[in-house]
Amino acid sequence: MQSLSLEGLMNQYSKNSINAMFTSIPARIVGTPNLAEQRVDVQILVNKVTTDDVSREHTVLLNVPLVFQGSQSSQFSFPVVAGDTVLLVFSQRSIDRFKLGGKTPHTPADFRKYSRNDAMAIPGLFSFPDAANNPSKRSLSHSTSDAVMVHNIGTGNECEVRLEASGGIVINAPGNKVEVNCESSVVNATSSSEVNTETATINASSSTTIDSPETTVTGNMLVEGTFTFVNGMIGSGSAGGSTATITGSVEVTEDVTAGGTSLTSHIHTGDSGGDTSPPK
Repeated sequence: MQSLSLEGLMNQYSKNSINAMFTSIPARIVGTPNLAEQRVDVQILVNKVTTDDVSREHTVLLNVPLVFQGSQSSQFSFPVVAGDTVLLVFSQRSIDRFKLGGKTPHTPADFRKYSRNDAMAIPGLFSFPDAANNPSKRSLSHSTSDAVMVHNIGTGNECEVRLEASGGIVINAPGNKVEVNCESSVVNATSSSEVNTETATINASSSTTIDSPETTVTGNMLVEGTFTFVNGMIGSGSAGGSTATITGSVEVTEDVTAGGTSLTSHIHTGDSGGDTSPPK
C-alpha cells in the first residue's frame, strides 16, 4: 500500500475541494422559461470529467433565477427561449431562502458553498460563431460601432432603436408601425423637420394651429368646412391662365373692387343720357 505524505494529502484534499466547486460556466436554456417569475431550467454545456477521463453530462438545473438588468421600478426585459445560451454564476452560499423572497440578511438554509444548486443565469453569452452582434445575423443593416436595442433578430419583424456613433438616433421598424402614447409631446428641431410618407392624417379633437411666417401648399387643397381669413387674400389663376371659380352663392359684407371699379358705388351711362344711380 502506497503511503501518502501530509503534503500529498493536503494537495489531494485541495484538488477534491476545487473540483467540487462551481464558479461560472456556460449553459443553455431547456424547456419553457417562466419569464413572469424569471426562472429557467438550464443544461450546463461543459461536461464534467472524472479522474479516469470519462466525460459525463451534468444533470439539468431547475428553477434557476434569470437575471435582467433592472430594479423594482424599472427593467430591461426580453424573451428567452429554449436553446438560448446563458452564463451561469454560482453563489458562494445557499440562495434557497433568497429565491423564496428573502430580502433582509438571513442565515443560509444549509452550509453548502459554490454549489450547483445556487446558480443564476445571465443571458447574452454566445459562442463566437453565434454572436448576435455579427452584422450577417441581422435583417437590418448593422454597424458594430453603434449602440443598439434590437428585437426579432434575423427575422422579417426585426426592429431596433439605434444610437449611431456619429451621434444620430434612428428607429427602424420596416413593415410595422412606431406608436407614441403620451399626454403631450414636443419636437424641437433647430434647423428643419421633415415627414416622408404616402398619406398623412392629423386628428385633433379641438383645434390645430400652424404658427409660421409662411406656409406653402404645393398641391390641391380641399377645405370641407368654413374657410375664414382675417388679413386679406391674394391669389391668381394657374400658370395656364385658368381663372378662380366659385360655385354657389357668395356673400360679401364690404365693397368689392374689380379692375378699379367698385361693386357698391359704380354707375353706368343711362339710356336717356346722364349717369345712373349707384346700385342698391
